[in-house]
Amino acid sequence: MLEKLFKRKKRFVVTKDMSVHRLVRMDKEIPKILAEAGMHCIGCPSAMDETLEMACLVHGADTYEIMEKIQAVLDRKFEEENTAEEK
Repeated sequence: MLEKLFKRKKRFVVTKDMSVHRLVRMDKEIPKILAEAGMHCIGCPSAMDETLEMACLVHGADTYEIMEKIQAVLDRKFEEENTAEEK
């Protein structure tokens, strides 16, 4: 999913309204970030329909902190992809 965006040189922006399911599918580092925040049930079918904000509220995690961590991963991947393409 990210590869398509990155090839068009578009940065992906994380929002609190995104579904956990969508985020988890984006990169293998994202489930680790969520698990570190106490969201060990991210594979649960009902959790997959939750937004990032809802999941953070249920688990007592700071939504914006989690968004920043996920955004940092995606930004790093974007930079790596585009730097490799320029070479």
